Amino acid sequence: MLLVRQSAPSPNSLGATNGIVHLSINVARGISPWLTSAIFAVTIEHHLLDGTLWVWIMVALSIAGQRFAARVPALEKPFTPVL
Repeated sequence: MLLVRQSAPSPNSLGATNGIVHLSINVARGISPWLTSAIFAVTIEHHLLDGTLWVWIMVALSIAGQRFAARVPALEKPFTPVL
């Protein structure tokens, strides 16, 4: 959430920026179980890599996520909490 606060163009648009972030998070939470189950079912049904293809896909997605997160720039100024 610190990066969201930092990347908002102005304090007035912070609410909209926060809403877009929460929408994206919830869409990912809704799609992920369905997608994982579908990949698992196809992998088992067609015996892809002896039924372990879904594991390799999840590992690849995890590595891609880690690499994407490593590219996020550091905060420009230290965070000071609002009391």
